[in-house]
Amino acid sequence: MHLKCKFSLFYLFFLMSTKSLLQNTILYSFSGLILRASSIFLFPIFSYYLKASDYGIISITGSLTLIISSIAMLEIPRAITRYIYVQENNKHQNDQYISTAFITILSIHLVLSLLLIFLGKFLLKPLLNDIPFFPYMFIAILALPFTALFDFYKQLKKSEQNGYTAFKAEMLYYGGNIFFNLLFVVVFKMDAMGIILSTLVVAILFSLYFFFFEKKIYTSGFSWPLLKNLLHYSMPILIFILFGLLMESTDRLFLNYKTNTTSSGIYYIALTFASIFSILKESVNSSFTPWFYEYYEKKRYRELEKIFKSILIGMTILSVSLTWFSYEILYILTSNRDLLAATSYIPYALISLYLVFIGQTFNLFVFYEISKTKHLIWSNLAGFLINLLFCYLLVPVYLEKGAILSRLAAFFIMSSIQIVIGMHFSKIKIRYSFISLLLLLNILFSSILFLPIPYLYLIIFKIVTTIIMLILFYLYLKKSYSFSIKNIFHLIKS
Repeated sequence: MHLKCKFSLFYLFFLMSTKSLLQNTILYSFSGLILRASSIFLFPIFSYYLKASDYGIISITGSLTLIISSIAMLEIPRAITRYIYVQENNKHQNDQYISTAFITILSIHLVLSLLLIFLGKFLLKPLLNDIPFFPYMFIAILALPFTALFDFYKQLKKSEQNGYTAFKAEMLYYGGNIFFNLLFVVVFKMDAMGIILSTLVVAILFSLYFFFFEKKIYTSGFSWPLLKNLLHYSMPILIFILFGLLMESTDRLFLNYKTNTTSSGIYYIALTFASIFSILKESVNSSFTPWFYEYYEKKRYRELEKIFKSILIGMTILSVSLTWFSYEILYILTSNRDLLAATSYIPYALISLYLVFIGQTFNLFVFYEISKTKHLIWSNLAGFLINLLFCYLLVPVYLEKGAILSRLAAFFIMSSIQIVIGMHFSKIKIRYSFISLLLLLNILFSSILFLPIPYLYLIIFKIVTTIIMLILFYLYLKKSYSFSIKNIFHLIKS
């Protein structure tokens, strides 16, 4: 009786302590799911109006603007999470931190955008290859300062654990994007230009709202000492993130440089499909980070270890399931059968993102140690160099397959280093054998797709095995946390 009571109390404590985490995860996941789901439902429409070359243009311009914006952001939003949420400064100082961060980010975006408008045609020409700077890249650069406002606002609300406000902002922003995408692509037949122009229009509209109704975010003044605090924490992370972005973009840019926008487009479809996995990855990370800092600060290591293992197992099942049913999903979504060539690269892309998730999870232990974040630079630097080397060797010969294998090798090296560094600073005991087993199972299950198995037998195997994995995962949760279907629905309802 005593043991049962003790266990029930532990479950109640777990239920209450993880409620905020779960609620925010659901909100972030739901917004991501809506975005991805809308993209999936709209994909048959867009694939009818857009060619593979259009997807190539979208991919390359998107990669370049992401790198530029990340540099201009200086990873200051992550620093805000660390200083405001954990240290719990007074309200006046918190407002100054936010205002200082906003003024810094906007100023850098404006200066950098102006420079690229005048010099970008010459600086970016080798990377663009057959993509004209005007109008595609020109419009994308114009949008940068405006998109920065939305990104800053969204990350700020997530840092404050204000999941509902962040959710509403994302719904309005991405809903506007979808509306203008349909308007420009379907009605006005603007092809890839319609997608890029939509981003600019929606970002401008959000900026107008921001300046009129969110004045408190940027009216508390600017403080050099507070900026130094933010940069002290964020700069090592910026270098880390920048190498990560270069690593993630190298294969795309190299493929476009060696081939054309059509090959880049097919490759982009594979990566885009795999990014469905990123919905929960990003959602869990966004909501888990402030919760992790709180629990780690209070030395609640046993609970964190349980949650870590549960999350890793759940994401393994998700990765395998998406890999197995990638062909069926893409076949249903598009009438353009040329785009089905992307399914050959999806398993590699999903395993790559799975490796990224594991690495990011262990990065939290390093991010907690303000003075230790510089250690992570080496992981992304190694990944970037591996990707660059493999692209140089493989892409000219194997094209898309060479690019995806380069990406997989780079992400494996990067994640391995991050896991080793994370475990070094971690006070949570998670065995290497546990991580290795999950990765091995992911690779083995994904490899089944490449075996010469008749399709009927293969689809039956995939369905049955997926159901078994979900049942086993449910039993694991039930054993670890006394979860039941009723409990899960209660948490979701809450």
